[in-house]
Amino acid sequence: MNKIKILFFTPYFGRTGSEMMLLNILKNLDQTKFEFILFSLQNGELKNELPTSIKFYSDKSTSSISKRIQNKLRKKLGYTSLLEKQILKLNNEFKPDIWYLNTLILADIVEIAIKNKVKYAVHFHELLSQYNYVSYSVLNKTISNSSFTVGCCNAVCENLKTLGSKRVFKQFECIDDTSIIVNSERQEQIKIETNIPKDFQVIVMSGQRIDRKGYDLFIEIAQKLKNEKLFFIWLGGSKNSGFEFFMDKYIDQFQIKNLRVIHPQKSDYYNYLNCADIFFLSSREDPFPLVMLEANYLGKYIVALNSGGAVEFLDTNKGHIINSWNIDDIARELKICCTNVKEKIIHPVFKTENYFAKPQTLLFESILQNSLSK
Repeated sequence: MNKIKILFFTPYFGRTGSEMMLLNILKNLDQTKFEFILFSLQNGELKNELPTSIKFYSDKSTSSISKRIQNKLRKKLGYTSLLEKQILKLNNEFKPDIWYLNTLILADIVEIAIKNKVKYAVHFHELLSQYNYVSYSVLNKTISNSSFTVGCCNAVCENLKTLGSKRVFKQFECIDDTSIIVNSERQEQIKIETNIPKDFQVIVMSGQRIDRKGYDLFIEIAQKLKNEKLFFIWLGGSKNSGFEFFMDKYIDQFQIKNLRVIHPQKSDYYNYLNCADIFFLSSREDPFPLVMLEANYLGKYIVALNSGGAVEFLDTNKGHIINSWNIDDIARELKICCTNVKEKIIHPVFKTENYFAKPQTLLFESILQNSLSK
């Protein structure tokens, strides 16, 4: 039986949820049934975590100023771009059965695929607001010409059907449970370093410091509850934006002392996450966040705004959905959940097994086999 050959594309191969999911899938994909290579538009840090058996390529057309200038001139004069030349060379040598585009934001790859009549599929990890980052015509072409699409939760799949995708599959995000390792001694040390009072409950959120992730909401809630025995920790990366500048000033203005904003962690990430008594998913919009799965794996009770895939994942045994966007309502419900956790009225239940990399990879293999057999 011939192997199915796949050329995967991803934008950064950095520590975003969609690309961590892709890494987890690639590490577990059955290489007796599938042959595959990965092309990334950027040379991201996840490259170092790929097994050596997986071939990795990255875009060389932006590796120097001269190449970037040459690339722009080629496009302006109507010649094949350096990016397209690289990809077509790879495609002609590898001869894949399909191109698999991880995330919506790969407009250049879509254009190349359509121009060269290549079969492709797109894995959507985005809800409505993210459609702002592609043009009307690109999204139309992406959907109209794809062999099939994959959504990471029910909400995303329903959007794909609205967009007109005729073949929609659902593939949840997944975590590598073998990589989630915590150290209780280090956790206690972190609490001391962060100046968390011993009798305070800890509320944690992880994500980029942007409005879609509700960075401002998290800080406002910390301010509302600053007289309670609650301590708020935000883990995540900076965009160095005016939005963050404003939030820094807001923290200073209201003297929010029960809050720490921690830069991205690598070795200590799970130790920080495990300090939580409550994981608070403050996102305004979030399809199916990996950190939600990680928090559940660590036995954390999850409180989430009604922002997307959290509704599909959570039930009363795993967490609580807040169906209001009013700050006072959110603060009140979060405080009640904290009290219930502290008094052991609610007991978080670990329900993540189906979202481990291995079972989700089996589902992914089934999607590929079914979609390419027709």
